[in-house]
Amino acid sequence: MKYHDSHADSRAKMQSAIQLLDTHNLTYTPVNYSVAYEYVSGENPELIQLIDDYINVNKVDAFVLESLYNEFIVNKTPQDESNVYKLNGAIDSLHTSCETSSEVLQALDESVQSTVDEHSTETQRLVVELKQSQAEMMAFVKEAQLQAHTIRNELESAKIEAITDPLTQLLNRQALNKMFDSYRSDSGDNELSAAMVDIDYFKKFNDDYGHLIGDVILRRIAKLFRDVIDTSGEVFRYGGEEFVILIPNIEPSEAYRILDDIRTRVEKLRFVSAKTKERLPKLTISAGVTQYVYGEPLESLISRADEALYQAKRQGRNRIIDLALQD
Repeated sequence: MKYHDSHADSRAKMQSAIQLLDTHNLTYTPVNYSVAYEYVSGENPELIQLIDDYINVNKVDAFVLESLYNEFIVNKTPQDESNVYKLNGAIDSLHTSCETSSEVLQALDESVQSTVDEHSTETQRLVVELKQSQAEMMAFVKEAQLQAHTIRNELESAKIEAITDPLTQLLNRQALNKMFDSYRSDSGDNELSAAMVDIDYFKKFNDDYGHLIGDVILRRIAKLFRDVIDTSGEVFRYGGEEFVILIPNIEPSEAYRILDDIRTRVEKLRFVSAKTKERLPKLTISAGVTQYVYGEPLESLISRADEALYQAKRQGRNRIIDLALQD
C-alpha cells in the first residue's frame, strides 16, 4: 500500500496506530505497526473487517497481525510471479537458440576446413570471429539463465514462507483460505471435516512458565498434530493456541476418532523445563468438529467448528464435540 499523507495526517494516524497497539498490549514491532497503520488509514476494507472481527472476540495478538501482514502488506503480486516465469521461459528459449547456432557454426567450420579455394583463409577468419562472438553470447545467456532460475527459486521459497507459520512450521491462515477453495471445488456434501482445536488453559500456562517454554510446547504439540494427520488432511495454525484441521473424504465417525486420538496423545505428553528440570503440568486440548455443507464459505464452516469447540469447553474441556454425530 502506498500512502500520500501530509505530515499532520501521518502523525495523527501514527498516534492512532500506537493507541491501537497499546489497547491490545502489543509491542511496536515493524510488522505490528504496519498492520495497525493500515487499519487506521481506512484504505483496506477487508483488513479492517478482519481486525474488527478479532477485536469483537478479544483475539488480537501478534500472531494475528503477522498473518494479516503477510496477507495484505507484503508485496507479492501474481503479475510479478507471472513476469518471472516469462523471463525464465525467454532466457531458456534464447539458450536453445544459442546451442542451435553453435551447431550451425561448427558445421560451417568443418565445411570450410574441407574446402580449398582462394577465399578459404578469409572465410576461416570470419568463422572464427563468429564462433568467438557466439561463445561470448552463450556465456552471457548461461549466466542470465542461472540468475533467472535463482530468482524463480527465491520466489518459490517466498511463496512457501508466506503461507507457513514460522513458529510451528504449520500452514497459516492464508494457506487455509487457499486450500479450502481447492477442497471445496472437489468436495460434495459431508465429504470434508473441519476441526477447531484449542489447547486448554494455555494462556495461564504461558503466564506461569513464560512464552519461551510456551513456544517449545506449541512446536511439540503442532508436530504431534502433523504426525497424526500425516497425508490424510492438513493442519493450520489459526491464531495463538488455536488450530484448524481439514480432512477431506472422511465420515464424521472417523473424523471424531482421529481427533480423539490426537486428544489422547496430547494428554499423555509430559513436559520438563530444560532449565530447572521441573516437571511441567500436563496439557489437554478441546476440539469442535463439523462437516462442510456444499457451497458454504470458509467463515461459516469455521464458525460452526468454533461453536462445537465452545461446547467442548463448556462441558469441561479435554473432549471432542462433533456436531455431525449429535444430529
